[in-house]
Amino acid sequence: MSQPDAPRQKSTLFCSDCGYESPAPSGWLEYTLSDQRHKRCPRCFALVTRRPAEAPADAWDHSRDRVRSGFALWRAGVSQLKQSVERLAVHG
Repeated sequence: MSQPDAPRQKSTLFCSDCGYESPAPSGWLEYTLSDQRHKRCPRCFALVTRRPAEAPADAWDHSRDRVRSGFALWRAGVSQLKQSVERLAVHG
């Protein structure tokens, strides 16, 4: 008797707004807001997925997740600002 196939995960996500693509577990801005887990495009900040967030195991996990989410959004904003400044420098 053969065993059933393991469920397959989608390996690549695509941004429908700008065409960015990257493996699903990485390469995307991830944060939790209002009990929802969001993934946004690091190039254009378009919302790619939104799903219910898993409940944190304890208060430490909850705090750590909030800090990571805040840092990811801050880093994305800095990256976007850098790209804007570079475009201005090139195109004057």
